[in-house]
Amino acid sequence: MNKKIKKTTVILYLLLLLLSLLLGLVWFLSPLSGFMYDKQVEITITFIGSLIGGITTLIALWISTNETRKIQEENRKDQNNLIILKEKKEFRTNAFIIENDLKICFKDLFNILVQYSLDNAKPDMKKEERIRAILSWKEILRGINYSSSWRAEIRTLSSIMKMDDLNYIYEMYTLLEKSKQFLNLSENNKHSYVEVHRNIELIPKEFVFNEKFLEDYSNLKYCVEEHDYYVKIYEFDHNKPSTPGMEPPPKVSLEEKEDLKVNIENLKYIIYSSKKVFEDIREEQENNHLKYYDFLNDKWKSIFKELHEISNDNN
Repeated sequence: MNKKIKKTTVILYLLLLLLSLLLGLVWFLSPLSGFMYDKQVEITITFIGSLIGGITTLIALWISTNETRKIQEENRKDQNNLIILKEKKEFRTNAFIIENDLKICFKDLFNILVQYSLDNAKPDMKKEERIRAILSWKEILRGINYSSSWRAEIRTLSSIMKMDDLNYIYEMYTLLEKSKQFLNLSENNKHSYVEVHRNIELIPKEFVFNEKFLEDYSNLKYCVEEHDYYVKIYEFDHNKPSTPGMEPPPKVSLEEKEDLKVNIENLKYIIYSSKKVFEDIREEQENNHLKYYDFLNDKWKSIFKELHEISNDNN
C-alpha cells in the first residue's frame, strides 16, 4: 500500500471517529435522551457499529479496487515495454545486418572495378591476354554475399526509416542479385573478353559510387575501347576471310593508317596516365590509407549513417 492510500485511510477513519462522536453528542444533548435511554442506547450503538462497518467495507473495497487497477496498469506497462524492447532489438539487428551486407558488397564492387581498370588498361597486351588476367581474380568474383532474408529485414525497418531510403535499399539488393549472377558466370575461363566485359559493366556502379570515381572509370574504359577499335582497324587484313558472323572493320588508306598509328600512340599515353589514378587507389588501399567508403555517393553515406544510428540505439 503506497503512502497516498495510507494517508487517505487514516483520514477516513478519523472522519468516522468524528462522526461517531458527533452522533453521540447529538443524542446526549437531545431532549429525548432521558426517555427510553436503555433501549435507544442499544439501537444507537448498533447503528453506529453498522455505519462504521459499512464504511470500513467501502474503504477496503475502494483500496482493493485501486490496488488492482494499479497492478493491471503496471502489468500493461511491463508488457508494452517488453514489446518495445523486442521491436528495438529487431530494429537494431536488422539495421546492423543490412548496413554490413551492403558495405561488404560495395567493397567487393569497388575492388572489382579497380582491378578491372588496372588489368584492362594494358594496351600493349592482346585482349586474350587481358581476359586471362581478369579471370584469374576469382576471389573477387566470388564476392557479393549478403543475407538471404533481406526482404524481411527491410520490412522490419519500415516503421522507423523513410520509405524513399528503404526503396533505395530494396532496389540495391535486386541489382546485387543480378550482378552476382553475371559475375559468377565470369568465373568460367571459357568466357570471351566481350562477355566478361559485359558482365562487369552490369555492376550498378552509377547507383553506388560518386561522380569523381565514375568519371575516372568511364574515361579510362572509353580510351581503352577506342584504342582497341583503332588497333583492330589498323591490323585487320582484308585479304583474309573474316570470321563468320563478325562484321569486318572499314578499309582505310595508307594515309589514314598513318593517322591511326598516331592516334593509337596518343591513346596509349592517355591510358597510362588515366590508369595512374587506379594504381594510386590500389597502393593507398594496400597501405590502409584509403577506404572504398570515400568513393560512395552522398545518398549511401546518408543511409549508412541512419542504419548505424539505429543499430547502436540502446535507449
